[in-house]
Amino acid sequence: MAAGLAGRVGAAEGPAVFTQHPADQTVVIGTSAAFSVGVDGSEPVVVQWFRNGVPVGGATNTVLTLAAVGANDHLKVFHATVSNALAVATSSNALLRVDPGVVMTVTNRAFEMTNLWRFNQSGVDPGVSWTATNYNDSAWSQGRALLYVEDAALSAPKNTLLTIGRTTYYFRTRFNVTNAVVPGASATLRIGALLDDGAVFYLNGRELVRPGMAAGAVAYGTFANRTVGDAAYEEFEVTVTNLVAGTNVFAAEVHQINAGSSDVVFGAALDVLLSTRVVDTQPPAVEYLVPPAGVTVRDLREVEVFFNEPVTGVNAADLLVQNVPANSVTTLGASRYLFAFTPPPPTGVVQLAWAPGHGITDLAGL
Repeated sequence: MAAGLAGRVGAAEGPAVFTQHPADQTVVIGTSAAFSVGVDGSEPVVVQWFRNGVPVGGATNTVLTLAAVGANDHLKVFHATVSNALAVATSSNALLRVDPGVVMTVTNRAFEMTNLWRFNQSGVDPGVSWTATNYNDSAWSQGRALLYVEDAALSAPKNTLLTIGRTTYYFRTRFNVTNAVVPGASATLRIGALLDDGAVFYLNGRELVRPGMAAGAVAYGTFANRTVGDAAYEEFEVTVTNLVAGTNVFAAEVHQINAGSSDVVFGAALDVLLSTRVVDTQPPAVEYLVPPAGVTVRDLREVEVFFNEPVTGVNAADLLVQNVPANSVTTLGASRYLFAFTPPPPTGVVQLAWAPGHGITDLAGL
């Protein structure tokens, strides 16, 4: 929580007053919110911000910025006072709504299973820095996947023949992320692979996942801990924090099960899933009811309502049963409410409806 500084030009002499009051704010969770006021009066003028009536430490400027709002900031009330030697004035209240937002995910194919790779099958450990983004792999061989020594038919084209007899094979490639990795966004890598036998995958020098490999330090002489007959498609999803906009380096090391292994296979495809929360522009809707609409029941004394998102402002009178408000409502969850009514409606078709002007909204106020 930080206060922004706003200067005053041509201040008038007189008691401290507000020339602009703070406005209500609705922001997506995890983003920033800013309240501002305009003040005037004889110097020195002192501003103090309050949250639910409690002074905010250090918030003594005309702009109050909340760096990253959370769920506990929802429906908090902010106001400010301004004072000088002649008067103390209090601003109007401003309400902060924290919208949980809607998760939007964009999937980008970074490279295909037949991607071009730099590879090292020299039989020598390349050292600890070979997965780093600044590692010089220009002297490594180059070929398209699948890279292989395998007689069996596989589910992707066999493009580059490797040399058998190595314990470990090393692979590097680069890909670009053109979508901005915005603050607050999450990134997931979906790796589809054909492997024989085990492997360790890396993004920009950081390990992602190690199928068929035991925990602990891995070196050239480390064997896989599984035997693969014929390489079959495998898929892994890993949430990452070191994906960057622009060029990224994806690396893999493939390990044999033992020194006598007669085959090796490597190929990988990569999807980049970027998810972020955006402002919710749709009002809440009823997802389903218990009992559901259209069924026949012996006695109807309560109805459980499931909304498609968290809601607020739910009251018993909001639900009309045969045009009569429900007697009570119990909150069972952020989006789940139990309405009860006594006496139950008479035998026949029962009509449920929302009362005109009800106050049910989602957390964005829609």
